Parts: sequence; C-alpha cells; structure tokens
Amino acid sequence: MNSRLVHGLLWREWLLHQGELRWVFAAWLFGVWVFPLPPLYFLLPFGVIGAMILAPSFGGADAQEESEEFSFSLPPTRAQRYVVRLGLGGGALLAMLVVGLLSGLFDLPQRVWGLLFESGFTVPFRQLHQPTVYALAIAAPVAVFGECFAAGASLRTPSGMNTVWLRGLFVVGILMLGVSLLEQQCWKEVTGVMMVPALIFWAGLRLTWSYRDYRWKEGVSGLPRMIVSHRGSRLWLVLLIVLAVVVAMAVLFLFAGTAPVPPSREF
Repeated sequence: MNSRLVHGLLWREWLLHQGELRWVFAAWLFGVWVFPLPPLYFLLPFGVIGAMILAPSFGGADAQEESEEFSFSLPPTRAQRYVVRLGLGGGALLAMLVVGLLSGLFDLPQRVWGLLFESGFTVPFRQLHQPTVYALAIAAPVAVFGECFAAGASLRTPSGMNTVWLRGLFVVGILMLGVSLLEQQCWKEVTGVMMVPALIFWAGLRLTWSYRDYRWKEGVSGLPRMIVSHRGSRLWLVLLIVLAVVVAMAVLFLFAGTAPVPPSREF
C-alpha cells in the first residue's frame, strides 16, 4: 500500500471527523481520569454510544454527502479507503476502550488522584464475581462499531445513513439478549464466556463481508432522498419502542447474575 496515499487518506479523514473524535476523546478523559467510574459501568455505555457516533460517520460519510461516485474516481482504491477509515475510527475507539479498561483494572486513576490528595476516589473498584464480564466493556462497543461501520460502508442509498446507528444497536442488542439467555440456561448467570467471543466474531464477520462488498461497490451519488410519510414515522416509533425493550431486557439479563448475594445467617 502506497504510504503517500495512506498519509493523505488519514489526513483527509481526520479533517472530516476531527470534531467527533475530539468530543468522544473528551468524554473518555472525563469518565476515566477526571471523574473515575467503574470500567464496566462507564466504558460499556461510552463505547456503545461512541461506536454509534463514529461508525456511521466513518463508514458512510461519502454516501451521506452523495459524493461517493466522485471519491471512487480518485487514485486511492476502495480497499485503501475502507482500511484507513476502519483503522482511524475503529482504532481510536478501541484504543480508548483498552486504555480505559486497563486503567480501571489497575486502579490507575485512583493512584493518580492519590498523589494529589486523599479522597474517595482512591477506593478500589469492587471486583465482579465473573471477571470475564469486564471484557464486555470492549466486546459490545466493538460489535456495535463493526455493525454500524459495515452497514454505512455498504449503503446503496444516502437516506439509509439516518438509521445506521439504530440498526447497529438493534442487531447487537438481539445478539446479546440471545447469548445471555443461553448463558443463563448453562450457568444460571451471565458469565461472558460465550457472549464475548460471539460479539467479537460477529464484528469480524460483518467487517470482512462489508470489506468484500465495498471493493465492488458502485458510487452512491445524486440519488433522490426518501420522503418520510406519517406511516413511516409511526413505524420508526414502534421500532424504537421495541429496541428500548430489547436493550432493557439485555441489560437485566446481563446484570442479573452479577448482583452480590447477601450472606446467609447461620444459627
């Protein structure tokens, strides 16, 4: 791969998406270092929201602006564009999640604050009964990012960009709910042993398939935008309600097995 083309593509994507990356990075700094929160309770929602913000923007920016046909006529190949966008958007989010997880597991924010003054921030996080559940703080955002990025890169109409984030959240929510039910049947609690590999596998599968599809994709440009009718608005309202129910059920099943068990009194 030509290094000059890669540098140019990286610079172009940074100029286009620097605002979103800065906002996500600022939220990460606040949640991990300024006001330290337990990794699972901050990184999981942060990663999912960050994936919904970054993945559609990086994966389908040209399609949304109706300039993809022009972009495909430039010297960089579609494979180079795909890999650079995935590396910059997904790599930045993954790096923040990994550093945040390691800092929480080793209590680095508390140690840094402890150098300044003694406070409640220096109290170590309560460890969960199943350590593998911590990996969900990385696996779930990676799956959401992979689904949103793949869907955005494979768009055939500009209007589909408005619902890419909803698709990513819905698909990953259904996957997490199904695997959590299976883990409940096997171990009576959510352990993450099956859920984490399933989420990583799904992200890799979607990114690989969309990479193959993107290399042969025709440019999206000049297509008429979809006019949303009242019936369509009602349909999206129903889908949002179903999505909220699915996510709520997934969270309940996820944390049902991680709640602390009160000690029993012996007489």
